[in-house]
Formats: sequence, C-alpha cells, structure tokens
Amino acid sequence: SHGTLNVIVENGVVQLWGYVDSEKERQAMTLVVENAEGVSAVEDHLGYVAPYLRAD
Repeated sequence: SHGTLNVIVENGVVQLWGYVDSEKERQAMTLVVENAEGVSAVEDHLGYVAPYLRAD
C-alpha cells in the first residue's frame, strides 16, 4: 500500500481507509479482512495513488 492504512472495527464491521497502488492490492486486503473471524461486513474507503505520484 501507499502510506498509512487505517482500519476501524466496530461491532463486526471493518472500515478500510488509506491508499493502495492497484485494484489487485485492494482486492487482496478486502479478502483477508472478509475472511477474518467475527467480521460481518467490510466498508472499503480505499483510494488509488496515480503511478506518476508514487515514490517507488
């Protein structure tokens, strides 16, 4: 991911906030969280970082 990833959990609902570098990365993060015990829902608030803005 690009920078900080914030995860907020409340009553089984997980909110993901931050920036990812690709749709593949977003899907992987969401899949891991969805399969965690006790998670009833995932709210995806992730954004993309344009390739030309990355400091790779």
